[in-house]
Amino acid sequence: MFRLSPADRIRLIVIPSALPKVFAGFRLALSLSLILMVFSELLPGTENGIGFELTDAQSRSDLPTLWSAIMLLGILGYLFNSILLAVERRVLAWHHASRKVTV
Repeated sequence: MFRLSPADRIRLIVIPSALPKVFAGFRLALSLSLILMVFSELLPGTENGIGFELTDAQSRSDLPTLWSAIMLLGILGYLFNSILLAVERRVLAWHHASRKVTV
């Protein structure tokens, strides 16, 4: 196989071809981790965090705090996704799917 050693084959062929799928997995894991972080803070016994603020504001009928926490979660999700996309574009600059297509 192109007279490559097994280590070179992994380093030059296998890893670069797997990186787009790895970054897709990172994006899924990032969104799920944010959801699970908030869900774990919804459980009784926690006294801080965004999930606690959500349940506390809901029990006190404090709508501004409730909407603020929801907006904060949306902003955090967008920010984390944007950062990960920037890293992905930089790492996968060679990959055709990561290039912007201009018409």
